[in-house]
Amino acid sequence: MATADQITDVLSRAADIIEPHIGGKFKVRDRAEGAAQDLAAAGLLVGCEYRPGLVREQAVQVLQCRHNWGVSVSIADDLIRAGLLREER
Repeated sequence: MATADQITDVLSRAADIIEPHIGGKFKVRDRAEGAAQDLAAAGLLVGCEYRPGLVREQAVQVLQCRHNWGVSVSIADDLIRAGLLREER
């Protein structure tokens, strides 16, 4: 399990990736951080508690609570490229 500082860093980096995908101008950073926290709570980001399942598909499903399917897929793929989604086990 990662330290609190490592988790904070992963959450911040994930929010940086999510933020450009958010439409509108209202509380964009807050919304990006909320989406990153949703992914962490689901155990999908690096250093978070492991939960079994297909990581990319789970991430898309979590992101769809806030974004449409196409944007959710794009964010998940960006997080994978950045090494922020945990690896499949």
